[in-house]
Amino acid sequence: MPVHRPPPHAGGGPRQRDDDDNCIGFHNQPHFIRFLLYATLAAFYCVGLIMLRLLDVGRLAYNHAADPQLYAPPSPPPAMEMLFMAVNLCLLVPVGSILILMLYQQVYNLTRNLTTIEYVEMKDDAIGIYVPVNRYDLGNAVANARAVMGPNLLLALVYSVPPQRATGHDFPTDMEGHH
Repeated sequence: MPVHRPPPHAGGGPRQRDDDDNCIGFHNQPHFIRFLLYATLAAFYCVGLIMLRLLDVGRLAYNHAADPQLYAPPSPPPAMEMLFMAVNLCLLVPVGSILILMLYQQVYNLTRNLTTIEYVEMKDDAIGIYVPVNRYDLGNAVANARAVMGPNLLLALVYSVPPQRATGHDFPTDMEGHH
């Protein structure tokens, strides 16, 4: 049964509590998930390339130390190259770690059909005795992912335009089978 969510700035009066239940991230959540995924992959790809270069430098030094007659002494890498690699590693590892944490949180929200705002509101509500119910959870992770990313999950990692029928205000719910 579809539920209507009012737009975030509907009406001229003060915002009601029900307006906080709107889906501000409906159109941008799939793009943000793709951005986080590709940014994480790019960060750790760069870390991998730097590590391969450092292993190459170490391999050349090891080969020369093991058999100085067979291997010419390696030319030391330029100081600027080593400084560049060190600074990049010092920045990429924490940034990549933060990106992984953010990606994990967004995938968690995706599998429960929540936006970040709805997740935070549910966490705030869960502090008291009241246990919040996610009425937009369709019952399984695949159905929830399809509701956010589109019907074809194989194409979910490729940029796509949201379906024209989606307005961001009406969403299917699973209140009967909700657990």
